[in-house]
Amino acid sequence: MHNKRSLTIFMLTLTFFTILALITGKKIEHALNKSQLVQEQYYLNPIYNEIVGIGEEFGFDFSFASYLPGGGIASITNRPIWGQPEHSLDLLLFGDSSLTDNLSEYIFSRFSGYKAAFLGVPCTLPREQLILFAEKAAKRFLKADGLLGFSFNTWEKNTFCNNQKNELDSLVENGDVDSLVKRAQNFRKSTVLELFTTKSYEHYNMQLQSFLDNWFFGKYFHLPALSLYDDFIEPFYAPNLNDKKMANRAVSRDKYLYKWHENDPNHFWYIKEAKARVAFPRNSGPDASVSSSIAQARFDALKTISWPNKFVIVPFHEDPVRVQQLRWMFAKHLANIDVFDTDDQFPVGRNIEYQGAAHMANASGAYISLKLAQWVAAKRKVKG
Repeated sequence: MHNKRSLTIFMLTLTFFTILALITGKKIEHALNKSQLVQEQYYLNPIYNEIVGIGEEFGFDFSFASYLPGGGIASITNRPIWGQPEHSLDLLLFGDSSLTDNLSEYIFSRFSGYKAAFLGVPCTLPREQLILFAEKAAKRFLKADGLLGFSFNTWEKNTFCNNQKNELDSLVENGDVDSLVKRAQNFRKSTVLELFTTKSYEHYNMQLQSFLDNWFFGKYFHLPALSLYDDFIEPFYAPNLNDKKMANRAVSRDKYLYKWHENDPNHFWYIKEAKARVAFPRNSGPDASVSSSIAQARFDALKTISWPNKFVIVPFHEDPVRVQQLRWMFAKHLANIDVFDTDDQFPVGRNIEYQGAAHMANASGAYISLKLAQWVAAKRKVKG
């Protein structure tokens, strides 16, 4: 009787684990199949030699960018920042497409060693409500000497991109920092389950990486950091720009969008024959045509928030007159706030390639991301 009972328990246990293995195997296979969708988004970097040359100027290794993911901006609500520990970031940067289409969070962080979050969405206006939201985020996530930055091309108007409402606008209006943090905490409780049930591999990969950064490699166990995507998944590399998949991702025949890295929330333009102009010396002459009560209200909001280490960016623009207008506005309204002038960061006479308006193209965004890292490091050193 005892032997029969033991055999029954053994058979039931074996059956249970067999079924579990089959289910788990199917789920893992499903997840890996979905990972192929991510892998197939990698393409040969058409400006690799150029950025390697820029890297040599800064002592920075660009070998990670020999192949690039296709472009696209990560959802604001799913960014890893909301799962970060309090007071853990060195830089928090808000902006419109002058941020998302120019600056690389990945290059900045890798070169500087600083933890940063770039929260940009094209067609966003620096409304007072957004500035106050940024202050709340700064108080929760920035270190005491961390920097809060703003990169916007349009300060003096109330309409932009047909006045369409975007994800960042909706987030500021309908959400708050605490609710986003709570959402990230709830996700951590179900991370293991998400491994087998996620509907978006990209979303899962980003969230799990954040979970590991916070709990295993950072806050509690202090293990060496690693990248799930880089270390465990070998990307599929498209052979050249004429690849059919690449053609399908083209914005037009001569324009393509890439990211510098899978974990970069922003993207940049590759244009075979990009427009170019040269960096020019600063001209401090005033231009009253850009003065407005709208800009004044936004600058007043910026000056009144209590976070001490804040700055604004003068975005690169294809029109040098627009650069001068922004410089003049900041000099008039924000005399005591630091300014990072992208155009000033290029050696005078050096070509700056652009896609149009306040969007850089090709390697120009990589160059200015490295310059921003140097500028932030110098600011923190002085303030420290």
